[in-house]
Amino acid sequence: MKESYSLGAKASEQKRLLLQRKIYGDTEDIHFPSNYQVAEFGCGAGANLWIAQEVSAGSYIGLDIQSAQLNKAEQTAQMLGLCNTEFKLCNAEKSGLADSSVDAAFVRLVLIHLPNPKTMLQEMIRVVRPGGRLIIHEPYDATYYTGPDKFNLMKCFRARNTLAYGNGRGSPEIAVNLFPVLSSLKISEVVVSPHVINANGKSDGIRCKNLLENIIGLIEPVSAELIAQSKITPEEWKSAQQEAGIVTAYTFHTQTLWKATAQVI
Repeated sequence: MKESYSLGAKASEQKRLLLQRKIYGDTEDIHFPSNYQVAEFGCGAGANLWIAQEVSAGSYIGLDIQSAQLNKAEQTAQMLGLCNTEFKLCNAEKSGLADSSVDAAFVRLVLIHLPNPKTMLQEMIRVVRPGGRLIIHEPYDATYYTGPDKFNLMKCFRARNTLAYGNGRGSPEIAVNLFPVLSSLKISEVVVSPHVINANGKSDGIRCKNLLENIIGLIEPVSAELIAQSKITPEEWKSAQQEAGIVTAYTFHTQTLWKATAQVI
């Protein structure tokens, strides 16, 4: 699960990730039977602990490569009063879970960070029982656009993507390649669909502002590195932050995530 940079475990970053899940809205139609055992690959600091709440008679296992993220997730689980959670430090190739030991495996916004996402998918398949589920949500960052007056914001975001995923550091096209990749594995009933996120300042100003601020939150962890490498200037970064804070009736934002489900044979 190695990423090209850490999303961080500080309070402000985790607040952003929790808000991001809500404003993206891509998990609203996911439900698990209450007695399911679910493993989340790349669980981070617990943005998806709603799964543990849903499988109240089952269990939730959070897997991540970063101990700081897992520590934060465990703290959040305790704060929520969850008694059915377990967290494991591991990598994409070796989760440490037994074969066919869970009912479902879930991964969200993680495969894009991996040079070889197929490896994680194969591990997810290994640990899910026959008849169990795979659920995958991945962003296609090429579809992210906000405007019409957000030139510096978009320039900084594109520079961030190149740094994060370029030169084999990640898999920026995995979202649109989910179907062929999944179809090559030993699974059935592969279904892939787009989740389009649109917001505008005229009818949905608060959500639009949150989405713009979320882009700033994605850039911020690597902003100093982008400036040091002359990918952006300090002035452009400052302007990007200012642009993200201005929402008018003409401001709009659009982006697409791809969602995939499959059944393990």
